[in-house]
Amino acid sequence: MAFILRRDRIIALIAGLSTLWVKTIFSISDLDEAEEAVLSGIADDHMAQFFVSINVPIHTLFAVIYVISLTLLLFVPLKGQWGKSHSP
Repeated sequence: MAFILRRDRIIALIAGLSTLWVKTIFSISDLDEAEEAVLSGIADDHMAQFFVSINVPIHTLFAVIYVISLTLLLFVPLKGQWGKSHSP
């Protein structure tokens, strides 16, 4: 929508790329395979330790990326309201 309206395209691009970035990290690091193996009980000890050691930090990173993205997306309508309330 931001591209059609030609407003706040950079914010929309950052928000959209954040989702792609999270998916890329998850796919490249083989976390999806490790998670599936651990949850199904077929993982060896090494894979289970790897998953446990990386799970919280990587999901914390994902949460931070999504919070920044959401903040940027919420900034767009607030920016419009800020301009209206402070115009002479």
